Amino acid sequence: MDGVHPSASVLVASRDGTYARYLVERLRSMGMEAAHWIPPGGGNQAEPDLSSVDVLLVETDGFRDPEWTLVERVRERSPLLEIIAISSDPNVETAVEVLRSGVFSVVSYPVSDDQLAEVILEACRRKRHGEERLKFLGRTPCK
Repeated sequence: MDGVHPSASVLVASRDGTYARYLVERLRSMGMEAAHWIPPGGGNQAEPDLSSVDVLLVETDGFRDPEWTLVERVRERSPLLEIIAISSDPNVETAVEVLRSGVFSVVSYPVSDDQLAEVILEACRRKRHGEERLKFLGRTPCK
């Protein structure tokens, strides 16, 4: 867990409030900012402001879940935001399909704190690298 950027900000998108609260507490105990959001259809909450979020952690049980329309909308609004899928489905075909959709990584639970921190840290590095490249080129992300 060493090396997790103290300002790493993670939004957990899940319709399962109990598991999401558990994940949020785990992430906070690792020194990250974390919050839970219930995607539309699971509580009819408005979409959150993603401007200060580094990583969207989407809990899903398969590529066809409603969360994947969320992934598409997030990609349109925040192309540099990294998305990590966490799933109980260890199916390789599903993981490949999810990765092709633009998700940074797929992890299966149960997942250790070290593994979770490592994948989030790498996603944060990738996001910051993309931001630096755009800054260097004098551009802003498409929105």
